[in-house]
Amino acid sequence: LRQGFSVTQPLNARKLVYKTNWERNCVKNAFSRAGFNRTMSSNAWNGFWGKHPPLSTFKEMNRFQKVNHFPGSWCIGRKDRLAR
Repeated sequence: LRQGFSVTQPLNARKLVYKTNWERNCVKNAFSRAGFNRTMSSNAWNGFWGKHPPLSTFKEMNRFQKVNHFPGSWCIGRKDRLAR
């Protein structure tokens, strides 16, 4: 282990940061109640809520960063691509 690094940290000692492009109160309130603070920074976030990001964004993410979509999943909800 690194000097001064603890594997078990209290939950309230961790800084949780989210990024969103939407101004929806339900999204902001859910993150706030879960202990997250909002950021406008491009890379300093733990959670992202928004539209499907491009594949390049997924490739640049760190392992601790989470988004509300899976890569390539944009076609799942497309009504025009349903079989008849």
